[in-house]
Amino acid sequence: MISKIFQTLAITPIGAIGEVTKKTLEFSRDAISNSLHWSGDSLDFLAQYLTFWEEGRLNLENTSKDLKEKSLASRNKIEEAIKGSVETFSHTIENLKHWEKVTDQMVAQNRVISSILGSTMDDKVRFTTIQMNWRLKSEDASTEELLQDFRRSGKTEITVYVPGLFTDESLWKNQRIKINERMVLSRGLSDYIEQWGTYSAYVRFNHGMHISENGRMLLVLFRELQRNLPNTKINIVSYSIGCLITRSMLYQAKISEQGRIPNLGKIVHIAAPDMGSYLEKLGFWLGFLMEKTPITAVKVIGIIGNFRSDAIKDLSHGIIRKQDWAASSPFFRSGKEYYFGELDETDFYQAFAIFALPNEPHLSWLGDGIVETKSLRYLSSKLTYSLINPERRILEVHGANHFTLLNSGKLFKWLRSIFEPKGK
Repeated sequence: MISKIFQTLAITPIGAIGEVTKKTLEFSRDAISNSLHWSGDSLDFLAQYLTFWEEGRLNLENTSKDLKEKSLASRNKIEEAIKGSVETFSHTIENLKHWEKVTDQMVAQNRVISSILGSTMDDKVRFTTIQMNWRLKSEDASTEELLQDFRRSGKTEITVYVPGLFTDESLWKNQRIKINERMVLSRGLSDYIEQWGTYSAYVRFNHGMHISENGRMLLVLFRELQRNLPNTKINIVSYSIGCLITRSMLYQAKISEQGRIPNLGKIVHIAAPDMGSYLEKLGFWLGFLMEKTPITAVKVIGIIGNFRSDAIKDLSHGIIRKQDWAASSPFFRSGKEYYFGELDETDFYQAFAIFALPNEPHLSWLGDGIVETKSLRYLSSKLTYSLINPERRILEVHGANHFTLLNSGKLFKWLRSIFEPKGK
């Protein structure tokens, strides 16, 4: 939106600016200041509902604070520029461009905001500029750049890591975190698996787009990679919604003219919501019912509750195909087929957590606290039990949840049994 404003201003002849420039700048001042402050208030509202996830809540609150500070600063700067009008016109344009850059960094590149809002308002204003891409040193990278880095590594096998909502490539790496005033090492799965000679290739995706759209773009990256490395085995490790994106990619490859992706190695899914997530379904129904209430305050909350990204809506029902979200209302998405043979004939493995302990059967339906048990176990009955040695392909960790599973010693031991070359 703001880009269009100063693009229009930039092509206006200097001699014709006059009062039009002044009015335009005043409009920009109010639009920027008010929209930033409103965005801050909206993020404060959303943060209230992330009590289960401290990092996400703090992320939203800090972003809200920054937005409000930028609101005041931008208004003051543009107000000063208006006083000089035509004489300081070019300076004002630079301020606008600077504001857009700052906003892009704070909002459009923010994975939490991308996950929640995604593309819900793309027809009016785009909240996120994140695109599906390879990642090297916390930056987007082309396939050619990734290939050069892989060849320099001297490794002969690649493992691609697909993260979940609210996360990026940092999910997979070793990190030092503070616990009880002490810095401790939180082990990352990719750093752990690398010891068996596989190169780690990270992707980051637009958390707000439909799962099928991300699957389509991931397929493009895979085709490029394997076109250049036709004899290199490529493994895939996915987490949460990343598992659905991987399945969507494999489904679209299966039905395409080029056919299935060749040379796929091991495919490991962790905490996969293959039939969707009951928390997301609950969020939809609560939002819908609140939106229909005659009480104004509750109605507004309901509207905001359903103001969710396309990815989250797909996650509600485990939707990996475009035709399943394009042709049906959310009311009629449950109870449909979820698996379409996309993982047939692959070396597939799955790990998930069950929040309840074995002696707590009354809590077993809760699954990992985010994804219900039947959704986590869905592919076990559909696929995994029909494969060779199914007992080593399924890991069920009791007493862990959707997030703590990633740091489970049982998960690391299980991954070692999968990736460590035989005989070591």
